[in-house]
Amino acid sequence: MTRRDALRTAGLGAALGAVGLGASPARGGPPRPVRPPRLRPGDTVGLVAPGGIVYRQAIVDEARATLAALGLESVPARDLLARDGYLAGTARQRADAVTALFADDRVDAVMAMRGGWGAARMLPLVDWDVVRANPKVLCGFSDNTSLLLAAYARTGLVTFH
Repeated sequence: MTRRDALRTAGLGAALGAVGLGASPARGGPPRPVRPPRLRPGDTVGLVAPGGIVYRQAIVDEARATLAALGLESVPARDLLARDGYLAGTARQRADAVTALFADDRVDAVMAMRGGWGAARMLPLVDWDVVRANPKVLCGFSDNTSLLLAAYARTGLVTFH
């Protein structure tokens, strides 16, 4: 290794450490990645709304039809159509819905129905021990990025955006 390569490596290590990416798990760094089992035809996807409202049953029906066309079953979370102001139910309802889908042995994946705003509010209420004990595909977009990042930070679960 040349001096230049050593300095680059040291600089990269310092930069990653400064943002918390180079820390070891023993020092509170990122957890070891946990890859969920891949989806197969016939698997079941749990539909959840961690933030914004799902306005109509027709939206849920369309999502379920699309998943069925891909060979997947689907199940809506309890309170999927709930409303609390501009959010899809209270923070407790939304966190309980995420936790329940991870606890349900029939569910192989958890998919956020929409983005919006508000998912971060329910993160302290999710039972991360349940999520850690039941690794599943977790996917979402937009505001749900906070859920995806929290799942990785708390459990090591590899998620999909």
